[in-house]
Amino acid sequence: RTKAHMKIATLNICGRGDLSAGPRQNKWNALHQAAKEQKLGIIAIQEAHLGDAHVQRIHAMYGRRLHIIHSESERENDAEGVAFVLNREQVDISQVEKHAIIPGRALYMKTKWHGGRTLTLLNVYAPNQSTANAKFWEDIQIELRNHRLTRPDVLLGDFNIVEEPGDRLPMRDDANPPVQALKTLLRWLELTDGWRMSEPTTKDYTYPQRGATSRSRIDRIYVTQDLLQASTDWDINTTAIPTDHRLVTARISTENAPFIGKGRWVMPAHIMLDQQYIEEIIKLGKEAIEEAQRTLNLTRTRERNPQKVLKQFKTEAAQRAKERLKRRVPVLKAAIKTLKDTLMGIQGDPSFAEDANLQEEAAKVQDDIVALERRRHGQAQALTNSKYALNREVPSKYWSAVN
Repeated sequence: RTKAHMKIATLNICGRGDLSAGPRQNKWNALHQAAKEQKLGIIAIQEAHLGDAHVQRIHAMYGRRLHIIHSESERENDAEGVAFVLNREQVDISQVEKHAIIPGRALYMKTKWHGGRTLTLLNVYAPNQSTANAKFWEDIQIELRNHRLTRPDVLLGDFNIVEEPGDRLPMRDDANPPVQALKTLLRWLELTDGWRMSEPTTKDYTYPQRGATSRSRIDRIYVTQDLLQASTDWDINTTAIPTDHRLVTARISTENAPFIGKGRWVMPAHIMLDQQYIEEIIKLGKEAIEEAQRTLNLTRTRERNPQKVLKQFKTEAAQRAKERLKRRVPVLKAAIKTLKDTLMGIQGDPSFAEDANLQEEAAKVQDDIVALERRRHGQAQALTNSKYALNREVPSKYWSAVN
């Protein structure tokens, strides 16, 4: 069953990784964890280097959650390949249509979405060379017309060019022919750069080159106006997946999706296992009972009555739960958030584009984020391994899920 809201993503994974390393030591384990933790519905990946045999092996390891639609290059030993990774928990894979518009470089997919609607996506990995890049966008338009395919709702991937000089550091214009060819295609498809529309003044990059201060936002997601109006949470994040690119994500919704507000805060059940919090609440509860009993011997007023005491107790209990939860946030997650805030502060400095010291500082912070993300992934992986070792032979919901 599909939902009206879905999170989509794009990432250049820089190769398929070593599949012989086993299900818990390879690149796809990190991708699987990212799909699970971030609730990603569809991930477009580039530079995948996947053949049928590789896909079968990945399905054997992660097929309960991940389903791969791929297109490999027609040239042997070529460093290309694009694919869609579908999260089976969120995407209906029963009627997926695919067309390799340009084998290994452009993959078109149509899938059932919510309420009888379909979603079409075009995953691209554009050539790096300027002339080939320009021809690539022209060929896509020709192929879409020749195959009489519906224009995609989403165009995403590694474009290997930027539209504006501000999306590169140091700032510079890309060659005009490929930029104009891309813009011509985007006008024909009627698609918009969603992240830039939601973050019109923010400086952030998807390809921070290792060992250098140069960076660019060559990985992007374009959507139709309808999807743009119904989209939220446009973001660029560092992941534990071994690659030098960053993950671009967005949450899209169907046009008739119900409005979902911020909702109300709910105390998580696991806080009731926190002994320190329980002791605080017991003490708070005793004080509230004493105060409520005192009000019985006094004239009842709007400000002094048992109901008012109960309300104050509940408010204070919720506030203390929030404070306790903040203190319990894993150290690594807190450190990563601090570094992300630091990075955005550095990149948001008005002199960032010209200040070499700030650029070097940003590069160092980015490297630190990558290191912490991979360390966090290692801890999560170790926890998963321990849980599996303890419960794999015990009849339970967990045993049923893994078997």
